[in-house]
Amino acid sequence: MKHFFLFTALTIAMNIAPSLSAQMNGQGNIIGTLVFDHQKGYRLAAIDESPGRTMDAALFPTTDPEILKKYMPEGGAPASISSFVLFTGEDTILFDTGNGGELWVKKLTDLGVKPESVKYIFLTHMHGDHIGGLLTENVTPELMTESGLRGSQARRFPNAKILCAKPEYDHWITSQIEVTEVGGGQHIEICHSKWSQQIAIRMVYGSDFTTFNFDDVVFENSELKIKALDAAGHTPGHTVFLIEPKNVVQGAGAKERVLIIGDLLHAAALQFPVPEACARFDMDTTKAIASRKRLLDFAAQEKIPVAGMHLPPPHIGTVKKNDQGGYVWEPKTP
Repeated sequence: MKHFFLFTALTIAMNIAPSLSAQMNGQGNIIGTLVFDHQKGYRLAAIDESPGRTMDAALFPTTDPEILKKYMPEGGAPASISSFVLFTGEDTILFDTGNGGELWVKKLTDLGVKPESVKYIFLTHMHGDHIGGLLTENVTPELMTESGLRGSQARRFPNAKILCAKPEYDHWITSQIEVTEVGGGQHIEICHSKWSQQIAIRMVYGSDFTTFNFDDVVFENSELKIKALDAAGHTPGHTVFLIEPKNVVQGAGAKERVLIIGDLLHAAALQFPVPEACARFDMDTTKAIASRKRLLDFAAQEKIPVAGMHLPPPHIGTVKKNDQGGYVWEPKTP
């Protein structure tokens, strides 16, 4: 079935985030709240919406059963479904939005984050457990009107720009939508595919949903910059984000830089020591393994803490290489 929508140009309103102290009120109630570069006032908080979650060994069907027994003796590994909030003192930035259920919304609120204060949302990729919080309701084609739903309550973050890697956007959205200009600043968008969560988000956010290229600096201010790194494999545009001071010191590690690694790993207890193990969610296992090794090598060499969407509490830690071709993860806050 094809779906038609008529849109007009939008004006984007950017609100300045409240003060850092105000944003952090209630953080004691948040599981896995993290501190990043506290001397300059940056804060990185983890929102874990699945306390006590485990990743089942059955999610790794191509891994040797003996290896699974060794590293997942109880049939699973501690994990989480998490997203991250970065407070810069000026802007509030999200990395993914989880499933977006009631617990996620409550924890975001407890952090003092108001939806209208969020300026940017950087997506590691577009699987449902990373984009669910972008909408406040299930959006169906029947709900779409000629002017779309951009101004309705379906859009949780009214002033935010949503950004993902171009290959990710092309896979989930560009390949499914045909755009035809009709004049007067208007265009018709035709959805050729089955309606999806990704398409719904694109329709609701419109031109506020845009893309970046790998290696782009996707954000910077006077103190901080965020760079998008190629982590393709899990999905075509899977992205790891490097947060670092604008004038980074060579060899700087903890308290200076951090990697948001998305779904580079799903089961830490298994995939750090055996990086060749792939969850069934990895779309291109060859690329996923290569990205995992390359980026974990980078984190280990540069002594950069890694924070992941499926890492168990405290959701962040340091990485070291071992003698068996794998890695050791030490869970700890910088």
